[in-house]
Amino acid sequence: MGRRRGPNRLVNEAQVSEELKITIALALKKLTQNDDQKELELPSSLTSEERKYIHFLSQQMGFKSKSRGKGSSRYLTVYKKEGSTIMSSEAVVSLADPTRATILGLLQRCPVTNKERQDLLPATERDRLMNPELRDLSVLRSLGRLTPGPPQIPPPPSLSDLTAEARKLPIWNMRDQLLAAVHHNQVILVCGETGSGKTTQVPQMLLQEASSLGKPCRIFCTQPRRISALTIAERVAAERGEKVGYTVGYQIRLESKLSPKTLLTFCTNGVLLRTLMGGDSSLASVTHILVDEVHERDRFTDFLLIVLRDCLPKFRHLKLLLMSAALDVNLYAKYFNNCPVIDVPGRCYPVKEYFLEDVLKYTNYQTPEMVKASKELEQRQSGQKTATAWTQQLSQQILSNVSAASALASPNKISNTSQSKNQ
Repeated sequence: MGRRRGPNRLVNEAQVSEELKITIALALKKLTQNDDQKELELPSSLTSEERKYIHFLSQQMGFKSKSRGKGSSRYLTVYKKEGSTIMSSEAVVSLADPTRATILGLLQRCPVTNKERQDLLPATERDRLMNPELRDLSVLRSLGRLTPGPPQIPPPPSLSDLTAEARKLPIWNMRDQLLAAVHHNQVILVCGETGSGKTTQVPQMLLQEASSLGKPCRIFCTQPRRISALTIAERVAAERGEKVGYTVGYQIRLESKLSPKTLLTFCTNGVLLRTLMGGDSSLASVTHILVDEVHERDRFTDFLLIVLRDCLPKFRHLKLLLMSAALDVNLYAKYFNNCPVIDVPGRCYPVKEYFLEDVLKYTNYQTPEMVKASKELEQRQSGQKTATAWTQQLSQQILSNVSAASALASPNKISNTSQSKNQ
């Protein structure tokens, strides 16, 4: 068969198999006969020529058709002119700026959860957009994907016993310089030695600034390992005087602790990568991304930096902070268009040397052989003490006898001397 021209289409039927033609014809005929069915969704495995043919055939049979998605995720939907949710989903309502500001303020005070957002969709549209396995938010989190949400103004932190200790860290003295660099640049590099406070204090500085200025924010902080994301989230929440899952939470594979109020989420590099695989639209509501320990150069970190650099021109509001204890400044600065570098000085901690013998003594570690040797040593020491005491006692007795004998011999010697003088 040759080529057929539809409206704005050129169909090459030679590239469409007869099996597909028969299958599509039967499916469209069934759609015509079924009054309850309003739409027919076709899989994303179709080629462009096959989609063109289906568009042409749908128009010939009195249906409308629409393709959505990009690349391998592009799928086609054939629908009736009346009763379909496709037309209603394409409607656009324009709002005035004051109305948009009012709605935004309401959403910030009372954020909508993912479940509520999905419930507001029409049933057919919800089935189209969401895989049935992913409708439950807990399932979505267990698969290791971050859930979107609007930025909000964070609450001020509460003073805790850890606040004074946190302010003694070296990075606290560079707070103003760091925040100014974040304000004037989209990407900055924070290089500091271990123990300077980068991981725990930089996210808190961003939260505190947003709270004091009344600016909404949503922060993602990535870690190379799951245990790091979990423990750091607990530490930061404790320093803010909160429980994990309120303002500060974490999202790792198979486990999460988040809420609609969570604005600082600690996650692994793989979790953020999986989220971006579903589309970069998830970054629309994110204000800051912190990538920690970038010097480790694992495959997730490298791919994440590639994706984030490509997303920066699209999301001009997004701030990217790279942090490491041993950062190759020239390499990363050049990769991100000579971005500024913040050097955080470290501090020397007192070091004490302990040897194995000292540790055994402090822990009272003993084996059966050591207990036996200790008893033998005690017995020898006890015998030595007894022998020493007996020797000292015997020596004292001998000295006493010698002294007594000397005292008796002295008067006889004196009398003999005086008799010899008289003669």
